[in-house]
Amino acid sequence: MSMQVDIPGYVAGSWVIDAASSDVTFQIQQMGFSTVSGSFDDFEGTIVTADNPRDSSVTAVIRTASVNTRNKRRDKHLQTKGYLNTKQHPTITFASTGVREDGAASSSTAT
Repeated sequence: MSMQVDIPGYVAGSWVIDAASSDVTFQIQQMGFSTVSGSFDDFEGTIVTADNPRDSSVTAVIRTASVNTRNKRRDKHLQTKGYLNTKQHPTITFASTGVREDGAASSSTAT
């Protein structure tokens, strides 16, 4: 049985992710002793908040060739077949499979 969740200030609707004020970032541990941080600079997405928050969703598309580790040589290497293979896989697509309560009643996590 699904119960309606009441969240103060919650609004059902659809929003486009604003790439100018959002980030898609990653960190990779390299050789066990250093960490490489980076981002993808070209992405888009939509957040849909449903009347019942548990029916909400998130979708996003990331263009793999936009990988940016602030090192052009490393970025070119990451675009090759051994890593992102940007020619064969020009995008990474994310689609949430559900939303669940995580901790406080006003906190949700897309999965």
